[in-house]
Amino acid sequence: MKVFVCFSSKNKSEAFEGIRFRKTLKGECEENDISWTSSQWSTLDLAHFICINDFSKLNDSKLDGIKTVVSPFYCENNPLTSYLRFGKNKGVTIPKRKIKFLNSADLVLVPNLELKKIAVSCGVKSRIEILPNAINLSRFNKNKGEEDVFVRYFRIRPYEKIITCTGSYKDKRKLKSLYEIASYCPGYKFIFFGIKKSKLSSSYRKVKGVLKPKNVMLEHLVEDDIYRSCLLRSSFYLILGEAPDFIGTLDSFASSTQILALNEQKFNDLLKDKETCFLFKNEKEILDYLDSVYHENLNNTIIAGSEMAKKHSLAKVGAMLKGYYLSLLEKEREND
Repeated sequence: MKVFVCFSSKNKSEAFEGIRFRKTLKGECEENDISWTSSQWSTLDLAHFICINDFSKLNDSKLDGIKTVVSPFYCENNPLTSYLRFGKNKGVTIPKRKIKFLNSADLVLVPNLELKKIAVSCGVKSRIEILPNAINLSRFNKNKGEEDVFVRYFRIRPYEKIITCTGSYKDKRKLKSLYEIASYCPGYKFIFFGIKKSKLSSSYRKVKGVLKPKNVMLEHLVEDDIYRSCLLRSSFYLILGEAPDFIGTLDSFASSTQILALNEQKFNDLLKDKETCFLFKNEKEILDYLDSVYHENLNNTIIAGSEMAKKHSLAKVGAMLKGYYLSLLEKEREND
């Protein structure tokens, strides 16, 4: 069995989650003796896609008689690979063009049951199966001095308490929430790593009426070793958006970083209040928690999060992926 794992992006810095997810899929294949390729012109059995920008390649694969798989919802922090739209009146929707893309696939893989329900309600007719996101746990094998990489790169004082958040600079609601929390927590340094950042720093001095506090650092995405070092050094990882942040969640679990999340996060089944994270109804509850934990040690969910990460290893999730691949090929043989 040979699989074409496809995600096309000219700008690596603007496709962080898509590239990470592509690496994860390749890792799942390698852990389960599945041959993969990045070339569409090889002799193939299956083609696995992430982004609608590769719609033409999916159609080419179908014309060649190759079974096709699409994985939506795994990279929702990245506009390039995002499928969900959150509206105040219409609720959660998927754009029609992306529905067409999903309906062109032989198999659609989604992270959990809640997102499967969304796909069906929005009009996806293709076969849909659930495949949890996976993580390469070896990335977080702590080496001596690894936490210092981040400290040296950003010239952070050794005693500073770090809180990390990721996303897109186009998400003004997330930035507003970050500013509001940080403005009342001067004892912490908040670092936001994001894509689509304007070259004009003045663009972010004030977001939706809230001024950027001095203890907030707005950064472009950085190399993986620096980002990983940042998480290992962070006291908390903040999840402030409505879209599910699976990659950030598993990275935080694996790095033993406590997760604090805003609202119920119903599309991210990895986040269980008071089990694997702490959920808060609003920004004030988060800043009250941060104020209290700054002065005393409170209970955390780090151990449970770490155990959850182990359940999502490349080998375990990859075995499920292999089963889905084989089911497509077996069905094809039955039809021959």
